[in-house]
Amino acid sequence: MRYLTMRLGGTVLLCAVLALAGCATLEPEPCTPQWVDYKTDQIVDPFVRKYRSEIDTLRDLSGELDNPGMLTTLRMVNQADSILEMAREFTEVAVPEIQSAMAQCAQPGKASELLVAMLKREGVEGDAIAWIETLGALMETAAETRN
Repeated sequence: MRYLTMRLGGTVLLCAVLALAGCATLEPEPCTPQWVDYKTDQIVDPFVRKYRSEIDTLRDLSGELDNPGMLTTLRMVNQADSILEMAREFTEVAVPEIQSAMAQCAQPGKASELLVAMLKREGVEGDAIAWIETLGALMETAAETRN
């Protein structure tokens, strides 16, 4: 009986180790489209989780920014600080990480282009993207002026 219990325990342990090994992901070959997606996911996904509320607000505001009513204007004002914080953190944290990874392969993108690409991937579109592009260009101009 004891032998059977030990053997069963060993089998369970072996299965657990094999299952964990199967979950390990191997990094794709650098500079392939799969590698770019892999690296972007590693950097962007935690950022998206952290700023899910702001991204959802931008997606909800899409289509309402051309001629915003009072409610839309209030929502924009209410979210302005957190959206600016999201853009700042993306520019200062995520973009350098992405650019560092991409520098191995090609010319790194500008921060505003990378932010817009991430937001489009998350379903933000239209005038909300145009608003973020303008905001990003202003932030990049301000950063260049400081340097």
